[in-house]
Amino acid sequence: MNTPYNKWLEAQMGSTPINWATDTIRVVALSSAYTFSQSHQFHSDLTGVLGTATLGSKTATNGVLDAADAVISGVLASAPAAIVIEKWTGTAGTSQLMLFFDTGIGFGQTPTGDTTTIFPNDANIKLFPLGGAPR
Repeated sequence: MNTPYNKWLEAQMGSTPINWATDTIRVVALSSAYTFSQSHQFHSDLTGVLGTATLGSKTATNGVLDAADAVISGVLASAPAAIVIEKWTGTAGTSQLMLFFDTGIGFGQTPTGDTTTIFPNDANIKLFPLGGAPR
């Protein structure tokens, strides 16, 4: 199931929407210990965190969010089962969860434990909207 967190969608309609271009946006690799819930809102709600990486080369074109593949260093515990995209504020209790992915995202691991989160490289399938470009 790939889905946005409802609290993120609500925040986008409020007085403090996330700015994809200028805010610090991270990918969080999660083990199978995490169970998705729409009641989760902040990084502090996550369990099974294996590591994080800040997204680079972020773009927002025609309502479609994209970013470069991200390398998460030192993920030795286990292979990721899912990822979350979040706005990082520097504090777990205020860092907004945005998107949850457990299908369609690739993971390339090296023996050193570095994990590359590989986002789809297809013009019609990017990070958000989840189905690709709006029609």
